Amino acid sequence: MAIDAEDRCKQYQTSSPFRDFKLCFSKYFEDRKAAEQLAHDKLNNISTKRKGEWFKVSVDEATKLIQAL
Repeated sequence: MAIDAEDRCKQYQTSSPFRDFKLCFSKYFEDRKAAEQLAHDKLNNISTKRKGEWFKVSVDEATKLIQAL
């Protein structure tokens, strides 16, 4: 739900000893909160694993899901 996806990705780098997070796709939404909730609802249906707001899905699946919102 970040305003600046690149900045958010940089913040996550401190959480990984490998500094291996990479932003693969982003999209602007007028209502970020509603878009995030809808994305989480849809990810619950396709994800093989979830931990908090982290979902295990492929980059292609995540990109297609976000593009369709």
